[in-house]
Order: sequence, then structure tokens, then C-alpha cells
Amino acid sequence: MPLLVKNMPEVRAKKAEKDASEGEYYSLVLRKSDELSSRGFAWGYVGGLISIVCILPLTFFLDIILVYQIAQVFAGIWWVAFVFGCSWRSLPARPGPPMPAGSSVVGRSLSHSLSGFTMLCRLPVTGLLLLAWFLLSDGVFVIGSVGGIYANSLVDWGCIPKSLGVAGLFFLVPVFAALGGHAFQALSVRFQWHSRTTVLLTVAVAAIVPLYGFLSYAPLPIGLRQGWEILAVGCVYGTSVGAFQAFARSLFSTVIPAGHEGVLNSLYELADKGSSFIGPLVVSILQTTLNDLRPTMFYILGMHVIGACILGCLDIDKGVRDAAEFRDELTEAAEAAGALVEMPSIAEQATKAIAEARTGGDSRITGRAVGIHAAHATSPEADI
Repeated sequence: MPLLVKNMPEVRAKKAEKDASEGEYYSLVLRKSDELSSRGFAWGYVGGLISIVCILPLTFFLDIILVYQIAQVFAGIWWVAFVFGCSWRSLPARPGPPMPAGSSVVGRSLSHSLSGFTMLCRLPVTGLLLLAWFLLSDGVFVIGSVGGIYANSLVDWGCIPKSLGVAGLFFLVPVFAALGGHAFQALSVRFQWHSRTTVLLTVAVAAIVPLYGFLSYAPLPIGLRQGWEILAVGCVYGTSVGAFQAFARSLFSTVIPAGHEGVLNSLYELADKGSSFIGPLVVSILQTTLNDLRPTMFYILGMHVIGACILGCLDIDKGVRDAAEFRDELTEAAEAAGALVEMPSIAEQATKAIAEARTGGDSRITGRAVGIHAAHATSPEADI
């Protein structure tokens, strides 16, 4: 995404302006990142709804396993079509360095990915932001897993068939995710919210679900006991989850050094998918041990609170500066390495001067050769 944003005409025009300050350029990049990420996730959920509409009729006359297989193939074709049809054409060409001799593609890829962890030692804000994303994504997305269990086994749907109620839930969540993404994007532009502020607001909205679930401990007729409650909290959850994904990714893209988008974004996805097994594992352990699903609400809320506290304490501006300084240091080191490679060694200079002195007989050149030899004798190259 950082490359897509930097390749936008407005961003390139702002960068080309001589009187544009760094703050103006950063604000534009952040705003365009929010806009692109929000639209991407919103239309992604719309695409999911289109897929559901296309696949759902097959369930009436085909075996359910076959329908699942068709859905997977359909999703793969959908991804390939849009990735290569849209994103690939929008990215600028950026050829990488040649493959080192004796290295394999797999080994090179693994070492390159592992170097991202070393990079995080130099970028503490980026590392802590990844940790916050790890905790928050686990807390937010496990709501969907617990909600599915509640809807399928613990809720009284009344006169509504359970299958229809569960299908309605899975239809409403992506609808409100798409709408919520557009709504939070409009609000962030209207009130000039920073991406972190928007992320924290979406986390607060998602936290309404476990907080409402605590009502199940009270002797009340509500508290995720009836079908309409599940549908209502599903709409609330959907409103937050799309914007949460969009603005979290946009925020992380601002603390990535230029030229290292692939490595750090792979760690971002690893933190997302790596946490996806922890929540369901904890839910399974609690339900098996206590024979009660309600205690999972404490775990979900805890992940929200801890992740939000870490995110709220981060100095994002410092993370942006650290990323820029890290990029500049690597650029200077690369230029220095290139200059050393191109610069002839002292020994080579001396040999050339001696050859010129012998052929030309110029005493000044001979003196220059002697001086170069003296410099060579006291230089670090003399030990080579």
C-alpha cells in the first residue's frame, strides 16, 4: 500500500513542489493511505457479499462439501483477477538487486524475512505497533468466532429458524463492515482524526460486544440470549471491524522505512494471522474447562484494553522519524559502499604512477609515486 499511495498523482505532485514542507507531505500521505485502505476493505466486503450471493443458491441443489469447494475456487479466481488486474498495474516497476551467487530463492526469502525482526530493534515504535496489532486483532476477530458459536448453539431464535438467523448474521456483518468503513473514513476527514484515533475509536465500538455480553451474568432477559440481540451486536461489530482493519494498516504503513515495505508488511500479516489461533484456543480451553462460554468475554475485553493502552502510549511521530532516519542511514551506507567499490585502491594508484614515471621520466610523477607508496605503507590496505 505505501507504494500505491506514493504513486498517486496528488502525492507525486506534492513531493515535486519545492515549497511543500515535510509535514504537509506526510499529512497528505496519511490521508491518502486512510482513504485507499478504507475503500479497499469496504469494497473487499462488498466483494464478499457478491460471492455469497453467487454461491448461496448452489446450496439448494448441491452437496454442501461441493459448495464449499466451489466457493474456495471462486475466491481464488476473484483474488487473482483483482490483484493482477488492478493492483499489479498500479504499482511502479521496482526491480530488486540480483540474486547472490550460491543462494536459493527459498533461503534468500527466509533470510530476508528474518531480517525484519533485526530491523525492529532499530525501530522500537514499529515493533510496539506490531505488538499492539497482534493483541487487538486477536481480541477483535475472536468476537466473530465466539459470536458464531453463540448464534448456532446458545441463542433462542424464537419463531425464526436458526439456519435463517445464522445466515442473516453472516450477511449483516459484511454489509455493516462496508458501511462502517465508509462512515469512519468520512468522520476522520470531517474531524481531522489521526489514524491512531480512528483505530482506538473502532476498538471502543468493538468492545461494546463483550461489555454487552456481561449482561448474561445478570438475572435479566437480555444478554446475548435472544436472536435479535445477536443480530444487533453483529451490526455493531461489523461497523467497527472494517474500519479497524483499514486504519490499522494505514497507520502501520507510515512507520515503514521506504524500500522495506515487503519485509515489514509480511511481519504485519504474520502478527495478524499468527494471533488468529490464540483466541480460538483460549475459547476452546475455557469452554471445555468451565463448560461456559461467557468467561471468554473477559479475555476478549482484556485483549482490547491491553492493545489499546500500548497503541495509545506510542509516539507515532517518533516512529515516522525513526523510519526516515533508518532509510537515510541505509542509503548513505549503500552510497559509501558503492564509492569504495568504484574507487581504485592505493596500491593500484601507486602502480599506475610508477608506470607513468618509467615511461615519461617525469620526476614529479616519480615523486608522486613515492608519496603514494609511503601512504600505502601506513594505510590499512598494507595488511591486505
